[in-house]
Amino acid sequence: MKKQLSAALTSVAILSFIALAIEASDNHTVNHGANQTITAHSVCQRVTNNSTTNLSVYVPTQTSAEWQSFRDNPPSGVNMSSCVSGWKTDTGEEDWLITGSYTHDSSGWTTAAGTIPQAVRQAQTAVIGDYVYLFGGNIGSSIVSGIYRAPLSNPTSWSNTGASLPGPLAHYQLAVIGDYVYLFGGYSTVGVNYRNVIYRAPLSNPTSWSNTGAVLPVTLGQSHLAVVGNYVYLFGGWTGSGGSTNAIYRAPISNPTTWSSTGKTLPSAVNGGQLAVIGSYIYLFGGFNGATYLNTIYRASTADPTTWTNTGATIPAGRNATSLAVIGDKVYLFGGNDGSYRRTIYSAPTSNPTSWSNTGSLLPVNNGSAAATIIGNYVYIFGGYNGSSVVNTIYRAVITPI
Repeated sequence: MKKQLSAALTSVAILSFIALAIEASDNHTVNHGANQTITAHSVCQRVTNNSTTNLSVYVPTQTSAEWQSFRDNPPSGVNMSSCVSGWKTDTGEEDWLITGSYTHDSSGWTTAAGTIPQAVRQAQTAVIGDYVYLFGGNIGSSIVSGIYRAPLSNPTSWSNTGASLPGPLAHYQLAVIGDYVYLFGGYSTVGVNYRNVIYRAPLSNPTSWSNTGAVLPVTLGQSHLAVVGNYVYLFGGWTGSGGSTNAIYRAPISNPTTWSSTGKTLPSAVNGGQLAVIGSYIYLFGGFNGATYLNTIYRASTADPTTWTNTGATIPAGRNATSLAVIGDKVYLFGGNDGSYRRTIYSAPTSNPTSWSNTGSLLPVNNGSAAATIIGNYVYIFGGYNGSSVVNTIYRAVITPI
């Protein structure tokens, strides 16, 4: 589960939500202190303007060449970060992060009044248009293909759309690229039948899914996705009978159904961790390797996303199945599994995402394999697993401007 930041704004990732990127016209203007997600010529970038001039910045996108030139040589104080497709809100933010001057009281989690229509885990959410959607997932006894949604004006009021994915699917990776939302890989039977499928739906109708017929190089679930530069990457994951993998695959964002192996690897096999792009690095926190719950922190430069190192730093305990969010100047890991499901909340400053601590605060209950999303003034966790059963509960905590 299934999330990219600008260092100057201390933004980063959380598994699982989406929305429309802003399709470029001839040019864009990004006000000082603001950020904007711009898609032009099949390349999506988030432009953050922290220029010392305190002026707005003009972003030329009329031609592919001038858009490329701007990305290669942005003005001083203007930061470019790739869209981690699959987690953007209509304001241009990934919906597992909120940038700028915000704080989160990690002790303030409550159980919301509403529920999602089906108790589900190992699913991902996406914010598209005026709704937050949840696709498929694991209901405990089986994998489902249902599509649920709630209006952003009331994210605790969910309904069953009646639509479905081309087949039951959980533990996939989700991304929004261009005009489509994609699901890559996953599994279709609890614990087995890992898939190499690629499903997609147009953003104009995210309940109308089709099987593209294209496939990943291997069957793969519980992987870690990022869009960096002109490629969408899958790092590690679980291949089914082959177990946990350290392989790195990629596809051009101009054709995200054409995947290949990069021939490069992570420092070790890992699945079910949390990935975030923070500043000029991609980080992978924790996970599982088939035998051990990991507390490792791996990273790679966004300039070379296939060359990874073990930072030697760790999160406070080995965990997989956590939920991740970045709020203000901190990145959080909520809950997760270390052989037992937990309710702990860990955090690290985005200025140093290898320096983690236990906040001492707790979620309302043990929870893992859930989707965390930022909508309005709240960070939400939808569904998940509490250690004994799959749940349809909605948890949330207030986000406060400072």
